[in-house]
Amino acid sequence: MLEIIYPNYPIQTSYEIGLVITTFNRPHYVEKCLKSLQNSVLDNVIIVIVDDASDMEETISLINDFFDA
Repeated sequence: MLEIIYPNYPIQTSYEIGLVITTFNRPHYVEKCLKSLQNSVLDNVIIVIVDDASDMEETISLINDFFDA
């Protein structure tokens, strides 16, 4: 359909996905989410983690370890 309407514009077949993960003292959920993303078939993904001043060192450590690996 788009090829008929816009024949002069190439249709983009690859996309970049941006994900925002918010957290506050929930390291288990952040870990589960990051592992799921790691095992996905997505290639071009930008991950932004917003930590709302967690006071659990485990949350911060988990995020740092994941991106250092």
